[in-house]
Amino acid sequence: MPAAYFHVKSIVKKQVAWQSKDWIHLVPFIIFLISYLPFYFEDFETKSNYVARILNDMSLIQSDNIGLLPEFINNLGRIIQPIVYIILQWGLLKSADGVLLKATQKTLFRWLLNFVRIQTFLFSSLLATVFTSQYFFPAVSVSFFEFIPLFLTVSSFFILSIYLFWNQNILQKIKYFNPNEKTLDHNNTQLDINTISEIVFTNKYFLGKENDLVGVANQLEINKADLSKLIKTKYVNFNAWINTLKVSYSMELIKEGYLNDFSIEALAATCGFNSTSTFYRAFKAQTETTPKEYASSFN
Repeated sequence: MPAAYFHVKSIVKKQVAWQSKDWIHLVPFIIFLISYLPFYFEDFETKSNYVARILNDMSLIQSDNIGLLPEFINNLGRIIQPIVYIILQWGLLKSADGVLLKATQKTLFRWLLNFVRIQTFLFSSLLATVFTSQYFFPAVSVSFFEFIPLFLTVSSFFILSIYLFWNQNILQKIKYFNPNEKTLDHNNTQLDINTISEIVFTNKYFLGKENDLVGVANQLEINKADLSKLIKTKYVNFNAWINTLKVSYSMELIKEGYLNDFSIEALAATCGFNSTSTFYRAFKAQTETTPKEYASSFN
């Protein structure tokens, strides 16, 4: 549960680094670690005998005290902890940062929303199963109610896996999540091609496989028709616009001495051009010089 909370928090709050106050979330773990230390240091034979007793009577898990703290405190914590962390996660999604994330990065927000929904469903179902088995159907076979939590847990992970499998773009966004990434605020930002260009250039949306009109529009989370209209307010077409950004990126690399170690062909590929000839033409059109001549001016 703490790990799930930090996952949601890191994306909503854009705080990837571990902060000093975050250590408080490890306090319950440390307390129970200390409580069970005497058992951990028991000899092997004593532990084996205890495990044998547990296998013969599983109810001992709930009542037998092997730690310094009574076992009911551990059992109570297993109920309280998920409730606390699910509430904290929903609070993050409803916060001002969560609302901003929903407006600027819908794909990531949708992932977090479904992630918290599945956790809420799983824990609520497990809680309902426990209370039902103990207070409403105590005479029903215990093995039947032991099967339900297992089924719910496996189903939740299966649903989560299938969801990510069919929405693999989410994995890409999580993998390359950058807390300093510039995004569009559709509510407060007046969309214009200069703003769009800055965001695309900063986040290097022109690199990779999804660098066509549809791919860039998806990364910006705007309609491709709207993006096309914005581009045509200043450029002839999408290719002219995206090549301008690629050339600007190549100029940055040249200034940093890229051509001292790599070839023109490598530079073209690094900047997202499919061919060196296309790169030459685009570079010459934008700078009125060749990449080598441009590089020589910095040597």
